[in-house]
Amino acid sequence: MSRAQASKAEAVRDRDEALELYRRMLLIRRFEDTVQDLFLKGEVHGTTHLYSGQEAVAVGMCSVLQR
Repeated sequence: MSRAQASKAEAVRDRDEALELYRRMLLIRRFEDTVQDLFLKGEVHGTTHLYSGQEAVAVGMCSVLQR
């Protein structure tokens, strides 16, 4: 594999990984929005401590964890 081919393959992997991380952040945000909506409708009792705006922290940290 040439250096250019290796660089292109790495860029594709980087792009795919970035898209997956973004998908995870969106999933967390959608969950947070749903919890907030349910709370405001009175369907979640007690209180909520939302994580909106912090999705990148959880996704980034979890993406580098190892067994």
